[in-house]
Amino acid sequence: MFLIKRPTEERIADFLQSTQTLPFSYTEAGMTAVQPPAGYRVDHNRVILGTGPETFERAATSLKHWKHFDLGWVKLLPRDAPVAAGSTVAVLVNHSFLWSLNSCRIIYVIGENEGPNRRFGFAYGTTIEHAESGEERFTIEWNASDDTVCYDILAYSRPQHWLARTGYPLTRWWVRRRDRLMDWRVLLTTFGVIFLAEMGDKTQIAAMTMAAEKKRPWEVFIAASLALAVVSAIGVVVGSALSHYLPLDWIKRAAGAAFIVIGVLVLFGKF
Repeated sequence: MFLIKRPTEERIADFLQSTQTLPFSYTEAGMTAVQPPAGYRVDHNRVILGTGPETFERAATSLKHWKHFDLGWVKLLPRDAPVAAGSTVAVLVNHSFLWSLNSCRIIYVIGENEGPNRRFGFAYGTTIEHAESGEERFTIEWNASDDTVCYDILAYSRPQHWLARTGYPLTRWWVRRRDRLMDWRVLLTTFGVIFLAEMGDKTQIAAMTMAAEKKRPWEVFIAASLALAVVSAIGVVVGSALSHYLPLDWIKRAAGAAFIVIGVLVLFGKF
């Protein structure tokens, strides 16, 4: 259901009531537990959340309470919907110029607490009152062999509503764009941390010395800025790559250890 403005609470309640017994909009229900069927676009994303059973429990609790829908532009209704097979929910999406209400129903729930690995999650499928047709599975997994906790999303879908079919390429682009919009909090935090770290650091002292010695402040400024940009780019690329293979806690500890080693070397004039 597409709307030109945000639906009222009464309209949302009516929508939820009217979609409780609607059929699925596709015939391959439950295939996220086996293998996505042909004829759909498949999306599979996996990220390491951390380590240990405590991280697993926190992540599983967040999933039970639909926290993965706290994205700003999408909302899951009702907020207290039970995570159980047969539970029907509505996904309210803000497309900036339009709103849409989409009906989904939980197909199966995953609860594996025995053995070396633990998994919790569920999959829901679209009903005929959804802009797209398909299924999505969300799982939290703890692997005891390496102690890592992962969040895994597997989905297969294709447009169903004529607006979705017409604007499918634009919709895919917009979703990716919304996911990559500038996070000003991250921007300002990173700027503050790097600014304070570099203030009075050897890099700044070296730039001051070069400017005083060469008497060419603009050339020194440009060269120093380029050097910092390249070093920062290397750090971002390496950090992003490591985040796919190592828990965030390990990366933080390694960075902290590196800072301590460098500080000791500077203290004794060895760096």
